[in-house]
Amino acid sequence: MYIKISLLFCALYFFTAVRSVGLREHQINSCVELSERYKIINNVIPRMRTMTHLMDLGYKMLINFFPSIEIPTTAVINNKTMPQLLINLASVEKEDWIDWEEQNLTTHEVRIFMGMFTIQDKKGVHDGLLTYAELVSLINNDLTLKPDVKGNIKNEFNNGDLINAQKFLAAILKHKPEGKGLDKKQIQICSSLYKFDYDHLPAASLKDLLLKLQIVSNEYDSLLEFEQFQTAANELKELLVLWSEYNKDVDANSPSITSMEVREYLCDFSMYDRNGDGVLNYWEFEPIAHLYMPEYRAMDVLKKYSDLYFTPEIPEFIPISQSYPDIYIGDYWDGKCTMSAAMFLHLKYFLRFERKRLAPKKPKKKSRFLCCYGH
Repeated sequence: MYIKISLLFCALYFFTAVRSVGLREHQINSCVELSERYKIINNVIPRMRTMTHLMDLGYKMLINFFPSIEIPTTAVINNKTMPQLLINLASVEKEDWIDWEEQNLTTHEVRIFMGMFTIQDKKGVHDGLLTYAELVSLINNDLTLKPDVKGNIKNEFNNGDLINAQKFLAAILKHKPEGKGLDKKQIQICSSLYKFDYDHLPAASLKDLLLKLQIVSNEYDSLLEFEQFQTAANELKELLVLWSEYNKDVDANSPSITSMEVREYLCDFSMYDRNGDGVLNYWEFEPIAHLYMPEYRAMDVLKKYSDLYFTPEIPEFIPISQSYPDIYIGDYWDGKCTMSAAMFLHLKYFLRFERKRLAPKKPKKKSRFLCCYGH
């Protein structure tokens, strides 16, 4: 029964204007509203009230796309099933039209926090609710956040409250840390996980990377092992956001890209990624090259920052003014010479912090006044 309900909600979000993975603020708040608005005995929401709520939210087209979906006449959602439902909603892979600058939780965060919630719930009465004391214990002992962030999350609730999964998730989203962003080394660490021919990011390497972020205590390390459903290229975008927002260690002597700038750049990247495959091919990258580096051939810039050819050394480009044989053959056209989101951040980093510093200095011109007098 609950599998059908999960599919219903997944279908709901698939056919709305929001096409993304993870959970955005209004999606989490909609789940909070649903449970608050239709509270009845045992916190069970019946069929007709759920459908009424969905219609009120503007999801009338759902019935047209899925007329044969059977919604049980008994319970639709209860507190016990909500954590898994939220994970299912976060994990639906949709075309990436997400506004990365809007506050959201990545699929990794939803899985981690809902996993923690469920484990803590099962330590006591497994009813899908945490007492205030259970919540405080979970936050104090198992979330490795700064004390002020922990305090802000706890202050969302009062002693005597019973906290459900969606309220817990909403409180974390409201007070999640901004993080220290990414410096050049960390961008390289993230990009090293991705190769153009990967179906998914390597699970073991991904877990090692998440362990470095120390989001949760050692007791919950198993929650960092995910069933991966996204393509490697699209999962990499979420990883860049997650790393920038939970990153605690940026080289003080190295310039860095803030977490908000990471989101801003991912917005730019997604705008040019017209087919939504998580990488930029030549035709998608060409307008970027003409915009930011018009003095170089777009293909040369793409090759230097492609996941097939990239090396950490500072790239050297061939100016357009120099002639050389036609290079539009081979790997450039077989789909291998593409740019991932991490490589796009590499390019942005180069343009902001390294290009001016590495540019050859022009010789100083002698003063016309001095020249006239033979000095």
